[in-house]
Amino acid sequence: MGPRDLSDRTSPHTRTPFRTTFTHPRLRNRISLENATLFVDAIEAIVDLVNDPDEVQTETRDPNDDDLIAPARAHDVGAISSGDEDLLEWEEQSPPVIAPAQFEDRGSVT
Repeated sequence: MGPRDLSDRTSPHTRTPFRTTFTHPRLRNRISLENATLFVDAIEAIVDLVNDPDEVQTETRDPNDDDLIAPARAHDVGAISSGDEDLLEWEEQSPPVIAPAQFEDRGSVT
């Protein structure tokens, strides 16, 4: 997989957890709320917001993960970046799930 295979899309369902995760109080010892908010705002400014699909099929052991996979498949993304163990251990890996620490090694998002 090369840099051109990576996607810069998000859906309404994935946008809220992204902001919630990065602005969560447990991260204050790693990043200030101000910097976390600036980071999330910057990412949201450069990604394309795509629609969530009408139907979500059961694919993983966690239904919330299915809500991430469905829009990724519907909009033909090259990979999902997630630290979620259920997604990382998901056997099908379609689209592939890449841990955030490994995501940077794949190249820049196009």
